[in-house]
Amino acid sequence: MKKIKLEDKEFEVGTGNTKNKVKFSYKEHLLKTLDRIPPPSARDVGGLSIEEIEKRIRLKKLVTEAKKELILEQADYAYILNLVIKERWNVVHEGIVGYVNAIKNAEDYEVKKK
Repeated sequence: MKKIKLEDKEFEVGTGNTKNKVKFSYKEHLLKTLDRIPPPSARDVGGLSIEEIEKRIRLKKLVTEAKKELILEQADYAYILNLVIKERWNVVHEGIVGYVNAIKNAEDYEVKKK
């Protein structure tokens, strides 16, 4: 199992007079990532299969219910990590690198047996 810390950050993006503060929630961004539908490509027609839709609905529920940490089974973690790594960004900022690294370097988590 893996544990992802769900942090809230604030970034300053832009230069000169066009600097803006942007709030960035790991939780909200993970939800947006799970909602994003892949576009068609040369190898694929795009869209999602019903199995992928069901998986994403289940994962969105886990993310929504998580408070400060998201605990995932290894297969779910690998699925989310793959989505996050493939994302394209329209901003250059070290905070984006920090977010991706937080997912990539999620801690191992063991369920304590009673």
